[in-house]
Amino acid sequence: MQGYCVKCRAKKEMKDPQSITMKNKMPATQGVCPTCGSKMFRIGITPIIELASSQIPRLAPQPPVPRLAP
Repeated sequence: MQGYCVKCRAKKEMKDPQSITMKNKMPATQGVCPTCGSKMFRIGITPIIELASSQIPRLAPQPPVPRLAP
């Protein structure tokens, strides 16, 4: 998978890509630049994230909790 290395200023193939979720709940793929060794990111849905999310079992939605009258 390709990502942009800010240090090398070029698109390169990521080494050891992993799917992550950023603080703002956006999916991303994080890897290492094969040339300089710095972190590389690709933000958004990627094939690695789609593969990982298809292997996670989905939970059934929980019913809402009834509120007590004051």
